[in-house]
Amino acid sequence: MPKLKGSIRALIFVGLTIVAIFIIGIPLFVSTQILPSIRRETVAEFPEGNLKAIKDFVDENSEPWEMSKGQKYMGFEEPTKDEIAAIREGTDLTRYYPTSLKAIFDPGAVSNTVDLLYYSDELADLGVNTYWVIGEYRMNDYKISQFSPSFDHMGFPKLLNDEEADRVLSWRILLAKRLGFATIIIPDYPSLFNIGRQNFDLNKVEPEFVRVALDLAKIAEDNGAEYFAPVNEYNHLLISNGYSMDEIVENEKRFYGDLLPEIRKIFHGKIVIKNGAVNNWNNFKRESMTGADLFGVGNAFTGIRTRENMSPKVAAANFVSARDGVPWFESEFVVYRPIDQEHWMGYVQSTAPMENTYREGLDIFEREAKGAVGFTFMSWTGVGKIRGTTAVEAMEDFFTEWQPTPKLTPDQNTVQPFLAGGQNSLINWFKNLPAYYSLAFNIFTGKMGPGKKPQVQDPIMGEGGLPCKGKEECDAYCAKPENRAECEKAKGGGESNSGPGGQDQRHEGDSGEKQGGPGGCKSDAECTAYCDKPENKAECMKFQPQQ
Repeated sequence: MPKLKGSIRALIFVGLTIVAIFIIGIPLFVSTQILPSIRRETVAEFPEGNLKAIKDFVDENSEPWEMSKGQKYMGFEEPTKDEIAAIREGTDLTRYYPTSLKAIFDPGAVSNTVDLLYYSDELADLGVNTYWVIGEYRMNDYKISQFSPSFDHMGFPKLLNDEEADRVLSWRILLAKRLGFATIIIPDYPSLFNIGRQNFDLNKVEPEFVRVALDLAKIAEDNGAEYFAPVNEYNHLLISNGYSMDEIVENEKRFYGDLLPEIRKIFHGKIVIKNGAVNNWNNFKRESMTGADLFGVGNAFTGIRTRENMSPKVAAANFVSARDGVPWFESEFVVYRPIDQEHWMGYVQSTAPMENTYREGLDIFEREAKGAVGFTFMSWTGVGKIRGTTAVEAMEDFFTEWQPTPKLTPDQNTVQPFLAGGQNSLINWFKNLPAYYSLAFNIFTGKMGPGKKPQVQDPIMGEGGLPCKGKEECDAYCAKPENRAECEKAKGGGESNSGPGGQDQRHEGDSGEKQGGPGGCKSDAECTAYCDKPENKAECMKFQPQQ
């Protein structure tokens, strides 16, 4: 029995010791060992007065994932009402719209403010004329709060109340305008991505989006912001949480259709729809940008497959811009460095120099973009930062030379009537009658049939599924070495005699006899042109080829 009592006392002593460690020991260790170190880094070691020393210090400590250790360089807090009044009094609130937007998107609680405070001269030298003012929001129990761009004395970000957040965003807009930049204000919701359908309730999220958007619209209006984007990458948010393309198109049409008219009652600048990357850029062609003054598209690169990612994006943006009559711009061109790739992807995919990706991406944009009015790179001091790299020279060269591009002229392809019901709508069926006549003609004449792949004109993708229209344009497209594999696939890997775009490449003598169609036409192009005329449709419908 005495041994049992002794064991119980020992267990009680051990338990009390463990409790004491958790209640007293850990907090004591943090307060005496960890916090003093953080305080030294955020206060005592922060350079003052010397701009070059500040820039160098910020640059050395600007990796976003250092936030878990406490940022080392945030030397300011949210502005007071008096400070807002003072900066507004000395700022011209006239809206200034650049001929071409040459912009920087540096998100987060850190770099979005740091760039304005310490690097505005370098950005101006680079050619930047437009600045994205970003409010970074987090959601807790479907209520949105804003992270502060400032840090408290322990070096960690704190949540602001609505009034404090409004002052921060107002101050950023006014400072950017005073420094000579046009401004785009936008809320960002990084914590809502990849939550998954089980934990993501759009019916609860959207009312908060609307509330924040209308609040920010008033801030943008009161402070003379040129542009306003009510949400960052609504489409990509839904993609990340498992929504289908049909759901995205339907929800986006409803969301922007309801919200943008309300914003226009408050904000009198230009409204932007900012879109994120999609899994297949052909899907982006289904999204509508009507209702906005301009729209942006963007995605990230890692130094490999730049062309495969950039060209389809540009082609899709060209298409939507021409169809909806809304100009577009590159809204987020970011190249992940090896350290970015390791953090965001878990491994290093490419160590290619950033300059290579920038040069290639900018070249594609400059050569292929149509209806484009601007370009945004990301970023200067945050994720994908280019400061101190050879990519700076590439970006500077581009900003010096580039100007907006002519808009594509809408044609049968670019006015695809999605509002009339999509590809399977009755209107669309009538529009494609010539293609169906051509298909029937080829089947009747033996040019197509079992085992042969019909090259019906796709009203969305262009002929043969290629991003080109007509034989001349498709021949030029397929003449490029980088497009040959795609063109061979479109031709059915040699199984069909059709060339790019479904145009038959055989001569009359190939079959040993001439084939005649409606009105005596002798080729797909002739028969399509003939049957496209209203007065000939009855004849084409009745036509039976001679055996």
